[in-house]
Amino acid sequence: MQKLSSFFILIFIGCNSIAQVNLDSLWGVWNDKTQADTSRLKAMHKIAYDGYLFSEPDSAFYFAQLQYEFALKVDNKKVIESQVERLKKIKNNRDHIKVQKALEAITRCAKEQDGNLLELAVNAAKERATLGEISNAMEQVFGRYQATIKTISGVYSSELMNDENYIEALDLAKQFESKSGRRPRIMIAKMGQDGHDRGAKIVATSFADIGFDVDVGPLFQTPFEAAKQAIENDVHIIGISSLAAGHKTLVTEVIKELKKQKREDIMVIVGGVIPKKDYDYLFDEGVAAVFGPGTNIPKAAQEIITIMLNGIDS
Repeated sequence: MQKLSSFFILIFIGCNSIAQVNLDSLWGVWNDKTQADTSRLKAMHKIAYDGYLFSEPDSAFYFAQLQYEFALKVDNKKVIESQVERLKKIKNNRDHIKVQKALEAITRCAKEQDGNLLELAVNAAKERATLGEISNAMEQVFGRYQATIKTISGVYSSELMNDENYIEALDLAKQFESKSGRRPRIMIAKMGQDGHDRGAKIVATSFADIGFDVDVGPLFQTPFEAAKQAIENDVHIIGISSLAAGHKTLVTEVIKELKKQKREDIMVIVGGVIPKKDYDYLFDEGVAAVFGPGTNIPKAAQEIITIMLNGIDS
């Protein structure tokens, strides 16, 4: 029995030693400022969750906060450029014939329904095919999933019909329609890899009940696609919903695209999880209004329509 206890103690000490070595290695990556930002972020994530979450939750929370704060400072443009450069190197240093054969095998398997797609995808990855290329090989047969966007009307207005802020927002929408000849029109956009669309749908539904004409863009749009849809639909406003820390890159690109198309008259607003310290940056880039968590929707509508009315009057 004593030998068995000693055996388990040795295993426990050994596991702790391994964990400690891993933590030391991770701290080394985090403290090395020459490392890529993504590598440092991954290291801190492992420190917080793998190293401390179960043993010292308070420490884990502190380290997770460090990771979050560092992520907010990451230069997204620099990260994209480095990723594109890595992809170029991968493509330049692989056997193109083997890659093409591996991708064709995936497409053939998808079409004939004969074989193991997972195995073929792994084989293609071993030949250094990219995730996009593997995905496209299957898309030729299966197509690309398109999320169905559904909004409803009447629920928001039925609950707030006696609310002062709602009534005032409704009145301002009617004033705008009277002065401009049509209702205020907004397009709700979700860009990049941000698939969190519940808030965007709530805004779309509520703004429709307040008196807006509302268009909702598909998930995962590029800035070019969002600007193009806004221009084609002749909206007054693009409302960009951002919940994945892409606002400093994606919003700026939309504004640049609108300027390129000579549609600077389309107002850009941003809502979602936007750090307060980034508000001034967005305003300097040309954003008309920013709405963070806890925003009162009728008051936000009032602010937006007031800006638009001031534009008409001026």
